[in-house]
Order: sequence, then structure tokens, then C-alpha cells
Amino acid sequence: MNLLLAEAGLQAKRGDDWEALEAGQAFARIYDTGKKHGSGVLIQQVKWASSVLPLLTREEVA
Repeated sequence: MNLLLAEAGLQAKRGDDWEALEAGQAFARIYDTGKKHGSGVLIQQVKWASSVLPLLTREEVA
């Protein structure tokens, strides 16, 4: 899913994390997961709205 979102220009990987790009911000929300890194910093997660699915269709070339 992350690769499909990236191919559609909706997100990009920054370091170890995926980040919603400007084109994807209308479809993405960032939530704290309640988990923490070893440093004590909260982990955030990007959740995507189902309305993004039509933008992810892949046309296979035969």
C-alpha cells in the first residue's frame, strides 16, 4: 500500500518514515499510536481515508 501511495504521488519516504505529501494531505490523518520509541517519543501513524482508493488503481501493461 505504501508503494502504491508513493507511485500516485501522495506520500514519500523520509528516512525510515512515510510522510503524506501535499497532494495526499486531504486523504491522510496523523494519529498518536500510544506506543513510544525507546527514547520515550510517541509514535505517530498516518491513516488514509478510503476515498484515496480510486487514485491508486494500477493499469497493467500486457
